[in-house]
Amino acid sequence: MKRIFFLIAIWITINSSFGQTPLDTAVNFNVKDTEGNTIELFDLLEQDYIVIIDFFKTDCGYCNIYAPDFQSSYEDFGCNSSNVYFMSIDHGHTNEQVIAFEEEHNMTLPACSGLDGNGNEAFEAFEITGTPTYVVIAPDHEILEQQIWPPVTDSLNAALLEAGGIMTSCVTGVSDVSKVSESLIYPNPVRESFSIQQDRMDKKMERIEIHNINGSLVRSQKIKPKISCEDLKSGMYFVTIFADEGIIHREKIIIRN
Repeated sequence: MKRIFFLIAIWITINSSFGQTPLDTAVNFNVKDTEGNTIELFDLLEQDYIVIIDFFKTDCGYCNIYAPDFQSSYEDFGCNSSNVYFMSIDHGHTNEQVIAFEEEHNMTLPACSGLDGNGNEAFEAFEITGTPTYVVIAPDHEILEQQIWPPVTDSLNAALLEAGGIMTSCVTGVSDVSKVSESLIYPNPVRESFSIQQDRMDKKMERIEIHNINGSLVRSQKIKPKISCEDLKSGMYFVTIFADEGIIHREKIIIRN
């Protein structure tokens, strides 16, 4: 019995050693998720996101085992409403197969198929030869993690916290909250003030909170036509919008005073 466990341990070690990228610096790619949204890696990094990618295959055993852990980490970091952007990229399968995989594991994060979503090309760009591979990329394009193993939630969270990720609750009550394109604030980047497109929401907005990148509250006020940021230092902030029932939207802004 001990010999069996020993052989299994060796097999896992060998398997995980192949599942990584040899790159130290990210290369760009364009993929399309199963809902038809185009995602460009460098566009995310330009917006100061820390990006974590799960390179997977729908028929990979470990991919199925650890999929719930990736979803759990995604929720711990705000479902793409914080400064960490999660995505899964498949190799060799169709949108239909990836959707079935996501539904089986109750996953809600953006997922791109290999055949219909350009995932195969992303695999080639990052020279991925084994799955699952979990890669963490900093906004300056440095690859901070070439592989996280074992990819349990605690390990994923620890790597993202070390990279500067901010844990927060997922926004509820807003459709498409995981989409980078979902924006209610303009202009962004912000110079002196910003406005909120209230007519795009079906709930009445009551107030906002602004937190800095460290999670500290720097502003709390009622909704106004223009919200001044003249007293805030340049940098990245998170605007949380509240209705009577609670949080309805969270969005990142860049202030350049």
